[in-house]
Amino acid sequence: MGDSGHCSHCDSCPLYPLIADDGVTGLWKTLYCHDSSGYKDCARYKLSAKGEPVPLNLLPSGTYLEVKAT
Repeated sequence: MGDSGHCSHCDSCPLYPLIADDGVTGLWKTLYCHDSSGYKDCARYKLSAKGEPVPLNLLPSGTYLEVKAT
């Protein structure tokens, strides 16, 4: 956990800058990234803390974004 009261992985999480600050994704930032204990429930944080690879399409809630080939 960082000194600013949010998840210490925010700076290195490739998904964090892609999440908007408003709407549903803004709620994710509030609940998972910026909450002093909510980050512990983030699926991305849990994998990273165990040293496991974190898929880019894994959302904080543990669901996966569907990636469609173009």
